[in-house]
Amino acid sequence: MNVKELESSTFEKIWENAFDAMRLVNAEGVIVEVNKAFCTMVEMSRESLVGRPMAVIYSEPDHDTIQKKLVERFRARKIEISIDRPLMLWNGKKVWFEASNTFVDSENHGTLLLSIFRDITEKKKSEEEAMEYMEELKKLNSEKDKFLSIISHDLRGPFQSLLGMSELLSEEFETMEPDELKEYFASMNRSLRAQYTLLENLLTWSRLQIGQVQMEKEQISLANVIAEVLAVMETTAVQKQITIHAQVPDALRASADVNMLKSVIQNLVSNALKFTPRGGDIYITGESGSSRAAVSIRDTGVGMDEDEIEQLFDITRKKTRKGTDGEKGTGLGLIIIRDMTELMDGTLDIDSRPGEGSTFTIQLPVS
Repeated sequence: MNVKELESSTFEKIWENAFDAMRLVNAEGVIVEVNKAFCTMVEMSRESLVGRPMAVIYSEPDHDTIQKKLVERFRARKIEISIDRPLMLWNGKKVWFEASNTFVDSENHGTLLLSIFRDITEKKKSEEEAMEYMEELKKLNSEKDKFLSIISHDLRGPFQSLLGMSELLSEEFETMEPDELKEYFASMNRSLRAQYTLLENLLTWSRLQIGQVQMEKEQISLANVIAEVLAVMETTAVQKQITIHAQVPDALRASADVNMLKSVIQNLVSNALKFTPRGGDIYITGESGSSRAAVSIRDTGVGMDEDEIEQLFDITRKKTRKGTDGEKGTGLGLIIIRDMTELMDGTLDIDSRPGEGSTFTIQLPVS
């Protein structure tokens, strides 16, 4: 074997076994040669590539345009030296690649364009995922800052009021009438209870966010859970002269965590009581499907418009609405209800119209 033959043999081995995809194209834009890596990248055989227009690797609607541009640039020697762009293959698959181009002279084919490609699809995917992750982090940080600002405002206001009342009591206690003292202490008690509920909800919500809530799913009688909840809520309903109608089949069962489910139902009933005027009604019904069990809680209260419904689950727009008797809330109740329901593989749906009341429906898996 002479030196020329050795050089030719070595080049062929390098060409065929190179990690990067390589392609030779003539002045008419026809593929003269490709290596194994190029065939792998475009998912076509050498036989279906050599002798064909170079645009054969692209998505069919782009064939003519791409072919024409390449031939024009080839003849004008205006081919880009380095390229980084996506490529839509003939089979609809999207591939990102880096490519370097150079002109080479061939004895048999004249001047050819040598293009060396490197598939960077996975790299681009990683970059896009990293960017999405960074954007999500920015969004979460922004939401966290807004949420903390709202919570600090909600905590600061009542505490300032409590400090004012306690200061007044400490200075004027001996001169105040018993009825006046009683009213002050009752007001402080209501404020402290509201603050305690807010802190309790904050703790529950934060535990849900970091996955520290333990859940033990079992087959539960929904009628029994609702009966237990109504026994607790009966006093509030009587005080507000609201009638609760419960029609849940005894046989209705769902797969859920009993403590979570009680918390969800209790919060929904409490919410219905809060926004239903005196003398109103609340209807609790249940039904089962092939794979889901549903419980609906409908009230004849004030209802909500679409914007108010949307705000219910936007923690950065937390707005507490007072109930029909001036009851205060924390703005976190429904967010916690939704998160607990989803943790049990369930869903929460809301149907409401201003002045017509609201219906909250939870659906849980049967098994």
